[in-house]
Amino acid sequence: MVFCFVATLLITALAMARTGNWLKECTDRAEPALAAMDKGERASIAEVGEAAVFAAIFFGYVEGVTDEGWSPAPCITEGVAKKQIFEVVRKYLKDHPEELGLPAATIIQKAINKAWPCK
Repeated sequence: MVFCFVATLLITALAMARTGNWLKECTDRAEPALAAMDKGERASIAEVGEAAVFAAIFFGYVEGVTDEGWSPAPCITEGVAKKQIFEVVRKYLKDHPEELGLPAATIIQKAINKAWPCK
């Protein structure tokens, strides 16, 4: 039981330590896999290699932050595909290099709140 508690604290600390620079690096290194997805192509792991791993890390992190919930809650329109959320975050990272030193979760929240502001 103590091990689970310590592991949870460690994982939380590592997640909090991630910055926008790290998240941007994930998207940069995932570019071959993301480009194939953007074209609607299926690419095997052998074709995109390491890029697929970084794409999975990016998707998992963004999804984890959006599923976690925050205050104020985001106003994502019903029916928005996860792919669209990922694209919003990728674009925000590219358009706001001055914010890359912020925590990755903060950048994800800002990107989503900008794309889908609460009325």
